[in-house]
Amino acid sequence: MGKIGKGHSIISRLAAIDWSLVAFIFALCGLTFAYGVATMALKIFPYQLFVDAKAAAQSLRLMEDENAGLGMLVNKVDDRVKPVPVVKTFDAAAGNELLLVTGGPAQDAKHCPKFGCLAWIVNRKGDVLYSWPLDLEKLFKNIKGFAGSTEVTNFYPVGLQLQNDGTLIVSFHARNVFPYTVGIAKIGRKGEILWEHLDNTHHWFTTNEKGEIFAPGQRGAAAKYLGGTSLEVRCKFPISDEGVRVYRKDGSVVKTLSAIDSLTQGGYPGLLYALRDDCDPIHLNSVDIVSPEIATKLAGANAGDFLVSMREPSAIAVLDQNDGHVKMLVSGRTAGQHSAHFLPDGSVVAFDNLGGRRSTGGTRIARINLLTGKVDTVFPTAASKALLPFFSVDGGHVSVSPDGKRLMVSSKDESRDFEIDIASGKPLWSMTHIQDVAPFQPNGDKAKPLAGFFKAYGTYYVSPQQAQALGLKN
Repeated sequence: MGKIGKGHSIISRLAAIDWSLVAFIFALCGLTFAYGVATMALKIFPYQLFVDAKAAAQSLRLMEDENAGLGMLVNKVDDRVKPVPVVKTFDAAAGNELLLVTGGPAQDAKHCPKFGCLAWIVNRKGDVLYSWPLDLEKLFKNIKGFAGSTEVTNFYPVGLQLQNDGTLIVSFHARNVFPYTVGIAKIGRKGEILWEHLDNTHHWFTTNEKGEIFAPGQRGAAAKYLGGTSLEVRCKFPISDEGVRVYRKDGSVVKTLSAIDSLTQGGYPGLLYALRDDCDPIHLNSVDIVSPEIATKLAGANAGDFLVSMREPSAIAVLDQNDGHVKMLVSGRTAGQHSAHFLPDGSVVAFDNLGGRRSTGGTRIARINLLTGKVDTVFPTAASKALLPFFSVDGGHVSVSPDGKRLMVSSKDESRDFEIDIASGKPLWSMTHIQDVAPFQPNGDKAKPLAGFFKAYGTYYVSPQQAQALGLKN
């Protein structure tokens, strides 16, 4: 009797269920699933919310401790060191040109007490002759479209180009912000903002006599495959689709070319297969221009084509200025390099971060023949001992002197610039980036000097015309 009663209980319970409600719930679940599939396939609402959420998650993964103060702007602080730049001359062959130095937040309280100096010009003794204030509030106070910690002091300059009228073009990055590639701005001679584009332009760029700008540009792209290949994207976040972005003098964009397309359409799928990190498959970090003089020495290239450095595939290439197709490419001869630039003979120098000998530090300055693929080490050599060891795991910039015989090397992770003779690798001059950070520390004794060893993002030779525009004698 107990069993029969139990059976009657189950039947009575089933009979009591509102099956129309059950059918409605199942139908609703099916519609929800179908809309979710359509959201990802057709990129309709709320697709962008998912993309933004992934971006926020990635930014949190990359966050450094906000309590670390200056964070990735400095390599170290030391209260035992005098907080002033250290300048050394090694050889009488050192240049006498004025130099444009990349600054940033908390650098040079004397001349820029609010946020620090954006950049300054020094002589070979290290004396500051001219400076541009860094107006972080006007540039980034109301920034939108970026995830993470968007306090204005987390933004800093990376690439600079001084124009012949004394204005500056500047690219910006950010710490604890995603994406870290922020944008580009034109700054007047007194630090005023003439225009800005927070469009993820980044790293080191170049300008021509017309005032046109050729820069690394980035955009986030949700992708299942890399370009038109069958290479599946392993990254769980929108990948960084890098390329060359071209601006007019007024800051308006002419076009953006994709380096992923350049490689896949140009027949180099293997460079994308061998990636360490396909979230950032290209990491294009510099653009130089083929000049008319270089074009005569580089068969197959035309004046106006782009020389680019691509870190992740360890490739240096010349891309067509019109459609971005690959004209020349050397890969695997450098490792994670930055800042590729032409020498007068058509060869290329680059800051080869991981391609040097570990016995001398691990980094080198490489000289690449784009026609033959031959690579030589310009620095370090047997004559370079005074500047060894030499190592910067990331970043690093090279400027070519006006006479093409010297290089100004900025070693980011070593907080120093140094000038070398290209032919011998001999050291000529150096400057260590040390500033008093005490005035900018939120906590602590602001009156007690504290030396900050700032990361070196680039130092450039100043031309007589540029110096004259600023009222300086070169």
